[in-house]
Amino acid sequence: MDIDDTPVLDNHLHLDPVNGRGVEAAAEFADHGGTHLLVLNKPSWMLVETATDESAFREGFDLTVSVTREASQMLPGRAWPVLGVHPALISKLVEKGYDPEEARDIMQAGLDVAAEFVADGRALALKTGRPHYDVDAAVWAASNEVMHYGFELAADHGCAVQLHTEGGEDFEPVAEWGEAAGLDRRQVVKHYSGGRLRGPTKSVLADKDELRSPSRRGTRS
Repeated sequence: MDIDDTPVLDNHLHLDPVNGRGVEAAAEFADHGGTHLLVLNKPSWMLVETATDESAFREGFDLTVSVTREASQMLPGRAWPVLGVHPALISKLVEKGYDPEEARDIMQAGLDVAAEFVADGRALALKTGRPHYDVDAAVWAASNEVMHYGFELAADHGCAVQLHTEGGEDFEPVAEWGEAAGLDRRQVVKHYSGGRLRGPTKSVLADKDELRSPSRRGTRS
């Protein structure tokens, strides 16, 4: 394959049709040689409101699906939506007075809605994760339960899961959780990874130093 025919995929992009540039960003990506996109919904409070029920999740997902469809028209390849819950939602909900278990239930309901979009072909994969900042033990435990639930839904629907989590290199236990739920660990994708990540599939930042590590090892990223 000629280098000019090589697909160029951005594995994690937000297109904000409410407060951002929306589809214009996809057009700029194409102008710079990009061909394919995975478009993840922005956190609910950045599109609609802090989601406390299924309707808010659904509205945000519909916006993401719509702008992704428009983005596909701008690309030589295509774009796919990846839908789910942002892990920081649990902190937003706790601040509003929900306890961590109630927040967990709301977020799991949001994943149920996202799974509906996967089931009917409107989305390609799910997203979930856990906070990338310090939280108390109860919030951490509830967040891990949300992530486990995302793995179970992904296994049920035969799709991948993209994770937004804390940094680090050893995520072998997380990959094992995915396997225990019925996923191939290659379907567990760690967004914002360094090149030395262990466990899930790496979604490595387009930084030369980080990309050299998986390239030298012959691993996928």
